[in-house]
Amino acid sequence: MRQRDVQKPGARAIRTLAERDNVNVKLGGLGMPIGGLGFSEHDRAPSSAEVSEAYRPYVETCIEAFSTHRCMFESNFPADKASYSYP
Repeated sequence: MRQRDVQKPGARAIRTLAERDNVNVKLGGLGMPIGGLGFSEHDRAPSSAEVSEAYRPYVETCIEAFSTHRCMFESNFPADKASYSYP
């Protein structure tokens, strides 16, 4: 699975980037088909629980690395619309 292939090296890169005090992170955009979560390939839209579970390892990695003071959530619409609706 593509996510597993990129998750560990990605987490290392995030932690390295977080060492720079002048860098913040925007959390979102994982719904785009290029993100590899596969929601756009399903016959039905995912539930909010499914989305949050899929996002969890990426979001938690960023929050742990950057702290809550250097993270910002965003909606990334309409780009994420390929995978699920705004609500």
